[in-house]
Amino acid sequence: MIRKLWNYLAGYVELRVRSAWPERLLNLAARGGAAVWDVRREDAETLRLSMRMNQWERLAPRLADAGLAAEVLRRRGFPVLRSRLEARPVLLFGLPVGLACLCVASLFIWDVRPEIPGEGNAELAAALRQVGIHAGAYAKGIDVQQAQNELLLLLPEYKWIAANIRGSRAVISLRRADPGAPPEAEAADLVAERDGLITGFAALAGTPAVKPGDTVRAGDILVWGYEENAAGERRPVQAAAWCKARSWATLRASTDLQVREMGGGEVLCRKIRLFFGKNAQKIWPWSRIPAGKYDTIINKTEISLSLACVTETCLARNTRERRLSSEEAEALLRTALQRRIGREYGEVLAERFAYSEEGDAAVLSCTFEAEGDLGVPAPDYIKYYASKDG
Repeated sequence: MIRKLWNYLAGYVELRVRSAWPERLLNLAARGGAAVWDVRREDAETLRLSMRMNQWERLAPRLADAGLAAEVLRRRGFPVLRSRLEARPVLLFGLPVGLACLCVASLFIWDVRPEIPGEGNAELAAALRQVGIHAGAYAKGIDVQQAQNELLLLLPEYKWIAANIRGSRAVISLRRADPGAPPEAEAADLVAERDGLITGFAALAGTPAVKPGDTVRAGDILVWGYEENAAGERRPVQAAAWCKARSWATLRASTDLQVREMGGGEVLCRKIRLFFGKNAQKIWPWSRIPAGKYDTIINKTEISLSLACVTETCLARNTRERRLSSEEAEALLRTALQRRIGREYGEVLAERFAYSEEGDAAVLSCTFEAEGDLGVPAPDYIKYYASKDG
């Protein structure tokens, strides 16, 4: 890649050499220190190759003495492009000016788009202009967080407003406030989620039904969903409490010993795209690899607010089957069980594991003692536990 770049910058020629011994040109190039590439034979007396311009100019006067006849088929590279541009001074001057104008224009907002077009556009447009978000505004001069706060004050009918500046476009996301006050919490008892021995308890709302040291089973009421005043009148509430309890249980997990692993393979291709806003321009030929047959690593480089370069490296997707060792299977199942216990039962105080293999499956059981939160609201106890068990 680097050699091709240097050859392009220096300029090169494509030649067709005719002679009874066309290989003499290769000997002349080797003695003169000239590099040649893309050498291919068209027939017994004809060679086609490429060579740098400055090296060709040194070799050309010596061809007649060696009995060689050469024809320049094409001149390529930066010197050729420069000579063409020198003949068109307006284009040579206009290209950098146009690029500079594009870079400067990308620093400003030219398109403002709300997520709800057609709904309150006049009022929204006036509010956006008031906070400085409008066509022609300098994008980096906008404090997005402050603009969002000011919009919430100017448009009280919206409960959430987000302004995102993407290149030269400002996207405004809005959500209307829900009418009416939020509903009150439904009255409910607090029940035990599982069997356990209560080690710590404090009722926060409702009437307590247990105390520290009590043993409860799953579904037993911990706090009644009502509060009683001095006159004996009851008011329904959603019961709440801080409740810690010790639990004892045995859990079991299994996995197949025969697994399929995926590993990174060779680089199949690289794709490069330039993004102008949301429009992508491919600048590297796409491969014809079927989708799903490779993994992709994406690197994105922001050049300016509206210009970005994205490089995608496609790696061959290689998979292989292997059998897990007993140690690997046990470690995998132990991690899964410990995560589940911590999530559902709380802190583990003691645990004992038993590993076995049943055919092509590994089985690990864990008998443990844990301490954690116990209560769960139950407005409809039967419905709640029916759904949980299912």
